[in-house]
Amino acid sequence: MTNDSSSSTSLRLWPGVAAVVVTIAVRFGLPTVFPEALIFGLDSGLVGLLGSVMGTIAIILWWLFFSRAPWAERLGAIVMMAIAVIIVKAVSHPSITGAGMGMLLYIHAMPVMGLALVAWAAATRGLGAGPRRLTMVVAILLAGGLFALLRTDGVTSNNTLGSDFRWRWTPTAEELLLARGVEEPRPLPPAPRAVQPPVVLPAPAVVTGPVAASPLVPGVAAAEKKAGPAMSEREVAQ
Repeated sequence: MTNDSSSSTSLRLWPGVAAVVVTIAVRFGLPTVFPEALIFGLDSGLVGLLGSVMGTIAIILWWLFFSRAPWAERLGAIVMMAIAVIIVKAVSHPSITGAGMGMLLYIHAMPVMGLALVAWAAATRGLGAGPRRLTMVVAILLAGGLFALLRTDGVTSNNTLGSDFRWRWTPTAEELLLARGVEEPRPLPPAPRAVQPPVVLPAPAVVTGPVAASPLVPGVAAAEKKAGPAMSEREVAQ
């Protein structure tokens, strides 16, 4: 067994594993259990996001100074993380590279690569130097390359994720709307007209005799008063 192989079997894994467990608990457990909580005046989703960044820093410090891994692997893992970020940023969807003032890729990709590093270290501690380092490169590239397959449609109301991640080849909401076509609005049916009952006018009254003076017919009363009493037929004949 080579010196590198013997060194790999004596890896101090528990600090890295503990950092991963705490990071996952803060990143996903805290926003899920306390979605509406405010911690130090910050939303629980934001606290989880910042916690994942701090957890990634803890994993890197463990790997560099407390893992007991060969220095070639310690430095090689950090260099591969940087290379993976550069490659992924060059081929990622513009919504990924430009979101969060250009910081979204680093904030989300680095914790995933840190998790991959700890999982790789635990799974390959019994392998030889060659297979172990080759699988390290593959694990880090796959973890970072995941974000080359995604896009983001903005911020989601789900505090656990923070960003609305989608596969980059799936159509956007705008593309779905354009594919469906813009439907012209249908004309509204005419409003029903209100049916009014016919107006029945009263029949005019027929006056056959002298019209009595009435305050309702002032014109007729005045005319009779002016003309005086009517003469009888005998007086007319005389």
